[in-house]
Amino acid sequence: MKKFDMIDQEVSQSINSLIHEADQSENTEQQSKISSVSIFGLGYVGLVSSACLSMIGHRIIGVDTNERTVTSLNKGNSPIVEPGLEASIRNAIEEQNFEATTDISHAINNTDISFVCVGTPSTSEGALDLSYLKMVSTDIGNCLKTKNRFHTIAYRSTMEPGTAENVLTPLIEEASGKKADKDFAICFHPEFLREGTAIEDFFAPPKTVIGAKKASDTAQISDLYQGRFDDNLTVTSLEVAEMVKYVDNTWHAVKVSFANEIGRICQTCDTDGHEVMEIFCKDKKLNLSPYYLKPGFAFGGSCLPKDVRGINKLASNANVDTPLLNSILKSNNVQIEHAAKMVGEIGCKNVAVLGLTFKQGTDDLRETPTIPLIAKLLAQGHNIKVFDENIKNTKPLLHYLQHAECADQSVINFCKNFGNHQAHSIAEVLKDAGTIVITHESEQFKTIVAQRAEKQIVVDLVRLFKNPKGPSEIYLAGMDNYLQKPARSTELKEMLNQHISPTNSSEKKHILLAEDNIPMNTVIQLKLSSLGYQVDTVTNGEDAVFMATNKAYDAILMDLQMPKLDGYEATRHIRNLPNESSEVPIIALSANIIPEQSNTYYGLCW
Repeated sequence: MKKFDMIDQEVSQSINSLIHEADQSENTEQQSKISSVSIFGLGYVGLVSSACLSMIGHRIIGVDTNERTVTSLNKGNSPIVEPGLEASIRNAIEEQNFEATTDISHAINNTDISFVCVGTPSTSEGALDLSYLKMVSTDIGNCLKTKNRFHTIAYRSTMEPGTAENVLTPLIEEASGKKADKDFAICFHPEFLREGTAIEDFFAPPKTVIGAKKASDTAQISDLYQGRFDDNLTVTSLEVAEMVKYVDNTWHAVKVSFANEIGRICQTCDTDGHEVMEIFCKDKKLNLSPYYLKPGFAFGGSCLPKDVRGINKLASNANVDTPLLNSILKSNNVQIEHAAKMVGEIGCKNVAVLGLTFKQGTDDLRETPTIPLIAKLLAQGHNIKVFDENIKNTKPLLHYLQHAECADQSVINFCKNFGNHQAHSIAEVLKDAGTIVITHESEQFKTIVAQRAEKQIVVDLVRLFKNPKGPSEIYLAGMDNYLQKPARSTELKEMLNQHISPTNSSEKKHILLAEDNIPMNTVIQLKLSSLGYQVDTVTNGEDAVFMATNKAYDAILMDLQMPKLDGYEATRHIRNLPNESSEVPIIALSANIIPEQSNTYYGLCW
């Protein structure tokens, strides 16, 4: 390709290869549409984004307050060092795909998308300084005041969850006199670029994340990458996207600190720390995998607590300071205390604990975190009953005590008096229980939670209900929102009012309800009718598509699991219809999109 002749040969070959692979993987019709993008802040992230987006044909206007930077860039000189960056900027200028300016109004009026990449440096207290973000947001709002086209604003700067919606969106609305979602869209679009390989990372990203209040807000951003990064594109909420950026960088810092502490310990043992970590990293099943990276209850078992204490003792004997490793057991104990506090704050005296062993499918009680949890609840004055189908007698308790030299007296007392707390059946453990504590993932426990008495409160330590697709797949399919089943009338009304104007006697809104469970279908239909909606019902995805093809609806409630076509596929078909139904709000219905959201269900870390 002549396009990258000016980039040094090695970088050029790598970039050309990555772009060529993406171009070959999709048909021409599926390639990303040509868009116009203004990029605010021409530092590291902003300039790399400018260069890479221009490489795939988008027209970029870079905005910076520093006139010297703007002048230098328009001459093809990069203010930062990054392999291939300056040559890419020069190519973009030659092809008229890039210009830099200090004129915000010019940038907004000549683009449909804005990336905000200004800095959020630390304050003296360690918080993020949002002053640059606030200034840019206000400036963008002032320019949107006179703009008649819809505009999408994507923040890429690191910020705390809630900042985009609660701090920046109001500033834009106030300055522009316009409303988010109606006149402009707000997204959070974190970057995951490494200095030194940023251009290659852009074209081969580990993931592409776009957060927004609703899926349609992400459309213009998604179109930038269409046909290139579709396979790893994740659409999620603003808050999750904002937090992902924090978590990524913190995890990288943890990994560096962990490896360094291991290296210091290895050095005192005359052991090659590099070889140790190289072998460690070969384990992609447990060591470098999602297996242990799920928020939940504390760890236990015969290995983890014992070996963490052991390696800390090894470091202590060698006078090696390992603050990260020293904090692990403390952090684990904090998680147990957190669970005890949650149960205590509910205020129910009688507590049923379902599951006692350190993990499901075993009778191993060694260092199970559930026993210290129960000991804390007993100290708070609760009456505790425990059920675990794998604990048939007191032998596992004796085994626990043999491995509990570090246990306090309250834990020992519980073990010695276990018979007073053990229940031998589900009926026995649930009798008189006001709070149910779940410590194992079990189909039996799912049923108990779903069929619990109205006043019984659940504290779920393991996230019993998981949808592997989750909300992101719902948004990617083209749905606008979701409702947990069974949905109360107030929840139905609030959700529909978010997407359509309220129904009334003179102009009833038409709803299509697609739900294959006949009793559930009937119940939801009656609730909608009582709220004043006119309702048509179907029981499979094919019929939902047929009805949407032949009749206009104000909204569609779509069950995810249906015969013939599931809710995901039915939604995709509807979004491709050549009529106004392609734009109708579609709200997903499911019992397991996320864990239950109610006043009688509490998750430990969600």
